[in-house]
Amino acid sequence: YAISVANRGFRTQITVEFGGWLKDSACTFCGQCVQTCPTGALADKKALRFAVTE
Repeated sequence: YAISVANRGFRTQITVEFGGWLKDSACTFCGQCVQTCPTGALADKKALRFAVTE
């Protein structure tokens, strides 16, 4: 997996391996993490930028 969860409770964070940068990780930017996030905490920036609001 390219991303994981670090810490517990209120200090919980989504992180990449060894606390590095996402661009340097095994992430292929496929968007699967956004689709499967159980809380909706992850979002695709492109989708937010072009969202249709009424």
